[in-house]
Amino acid sequence: MASIREFGWRQPIVVDANRVVIAARTRMLATQQLGLETVPVHVAVGLSDSQVKAYYLTDNCTHEDAEWNDELLTLELVDLV
Repeated sequence: MASIREFGWRQPIVVDANRVVIAARTRMLATQQLGLETVPVHVAVGLSDSQVKAYYLTDNCTHEDAEWNDELLTLELVDLV
């Protein structure tokens, strides 16, 4: 919620052709708590059921493979102070 308040919308909620959320569930929950009635949504048309599942799983686990570059992170944080 704080990120949406601070930066606004930068990534849409992604739904399948049946309007089932496949990416950005946390943002969707935040919008409900913020009382927003409309938000950007991308309808991922043309995906098979298997592709929808794979996209959902990928979206929910890509952060597990991510690593911080401590040197660059330090530079960015210094700029914020």
